[in-house]
Parts: sequence; structure tokens; C-alpha cells
Amino acid sequence: MATHALEEVIAEKIRAASQRSRVRDLYDLSELARRPLQKEIIRSLAVLKLWNSGGPGLDFVRFRERIEAGGDYDLLELKDLLRKDQNPDLAEMIARVVASFQFLGHMTESERMLAGDSAQRQRPTAGALAAALATA
Repeated sequence: MATHALEEVIAEKIRAASQRSRVRDLYDLSELARRPLQKEIIRSLAVLKLWNSGGPGLDFVRFRERIEAGGDYDLLELKDLLRKDQNPDLAEMIARVVASFQFLGHMTESERMLAGDSAQRQRPTAGALAAALATA
């Protein structure tokens, strides 16, 4: 069985950022984007996490719009978590996340089916994707 600890963390941040606007999620994704990413694994995990959450599925356009809107971002919340000499640049973080996570919009057919399945009727497809991830 494969272990994808970092990919799971990134996929969970994508799920969170897809469902809410928190500056901590933006910051974390911005920092994670500096690393080499296993894009296909991360995208599949994010699709499954959003499918399991029962809400809207993964949609890069909606994700990007939520990230770019940034109206709800509270930089004071982030500053409390960082060293005093760190000054986060909101525009830079947004640009890095949008550019680095464009691969979320390049889904496989199975991922597209699950992303559009808010009623969770595609259980066999979800099971097959999860099984493929377990052996990846």
C-alpha cells in the first residue's frame, strides 16, 4: 500500500480552500507550491476528498476564483502565526497558488465524473480511483 502523506496534506488544503476562504490555507498552499508536486496523485486525492465531503466537487475555476477573491483574508491572523520578521505578500501568495495548482483543471475522465457527482452516485468510480491511489 502506498503512502502519500504530503500529498494527503496538500489535497486536504485544496479541499479546505475550495470550501472556505482562510488566509492560513492560502499561505500553506503557497508554501507547499514551492516543492516538487506529485500533481496526478494530489489531484485525484483532492477529487476524492471533495466528493466525500458531499458538497460541490473539485472545480479549478471555482477554486481559482475563491483564491483570487481574497476578500475574506485576514492578514493579521496569518501574522500571528509567522515570525515577526516575516511579512506575507498577499498578491504574491495568490499568484503562486493559482499558477502552481493549474493542474487541478486537467482531470481524467474518472476525476471529472466524480467532480460532477454531488449526489455521490459514482461509488464504483470512487472506489476504483481510491484503489489506484493505494497502489501508486
